[in-house]
Amino acid sequence: MVKVFSFTFVSGIGVYYVHKYITSLTRQKEENPELKKRKELRRVPITKPPKFGNPWFRYLDRSLQFWKQPSHLVWNNALFFPETNPEGEGSQTRQLIWYLQQAKTTLKMAMYSCSFKLLENVLFELVKKGVKVTAVTNTNRNRWRKGGIKVREKPKTIRHNLDARTFLDQMHNKFIVIDDKAIITGSLNWTKCGVTENRENVLITNNPKTVELYTKEFAMLWELSDPRLYEDPYCNPKTMITAN
Repeated sequence: MVKVFSFTFVSGIGVYYVHKYITSLTRQKEENPELKKRKELRRVPITKPPKFGNPWFRYLDRSLQFWKQPSHLVWNNALFFPETNPEGEGSQTRQLIWYLQQAKTTLKMAMYSCSFKLLENVLFELVKKGVKVTAVTNTNRNRWRKGGIKVREKPKTIRHNLDARTFLDQMHNKFIVIDDKAIITGSLNWTKCGVTENRENVLITNNPKTVELYTKEFAMLWELSDPRLYEDPYCNPKTMITAN
C-alpha cells in the first residue's frame, strides 16, 4: 500500500514538473517576437484564396446598403473587376446594377460589346418603367430593339484628315449617361469575360462638367451612327469624314 502511494506521489510530482517545463517553453515561444511574427504570417492566406468567397471581392459595404452613405461618396465611386460571383449580394456587378436602376428619365449608352445577360436585362426593365434608353454599339442589337431600346450601330469607317492620312474610326467607348446627371465609364465591356476574367475598372461620377462632356460626346456618336450615312461603310464617299 505504501509502495503504491509512493509511486503515485512520485509520478504526480513528475507530471507536474513536466507540465511546468512545457508551459515555460510555450511562454518563451510566445514572447519571442520572431516566432510571434511567423505565427501571424501563417494566419494570413497570402496565396491561397478563401474556401468560400471571391479573392477579388471589393465593396463599399458587406451588404448592398452602400447607397445609404453620403451622396458625394456614392456618386464618386470606382468598381473593380473581375469577380467570380457577379450575382452575389454586395458584388461589384450588383452595385453597378443599382447605379443603372437610378435612371428615372433617360439612359444613354455607348458600349463596344455587350452580351452579359445580367446587365442587359436591367436595360429592358428600365424601358418597362418608362425610361428612354438609347444606345450606340459596335454590332447589331436586334434583341435590344425588340426590347424597346433605341439602338444605332456605329460601324468601322474610313476617315482622313487634312494631311491625307487615312485611318479607321471605330466606336470603342464604354460609358453611360444617367438622366444627364451622372456617368458610368471605364474599361469594362458588358461581357462574361469582362466581368469574371479581365482586370477592369468602372468609374462613377456626378461631376457636372464631366457629365456635360460625356453628354455631348454621346450626341455626336448618335449623329455619326445615323444609318443613312452608312449604306456602304467602307467605300461610300459619305463615310469619308474629314477630321479637322
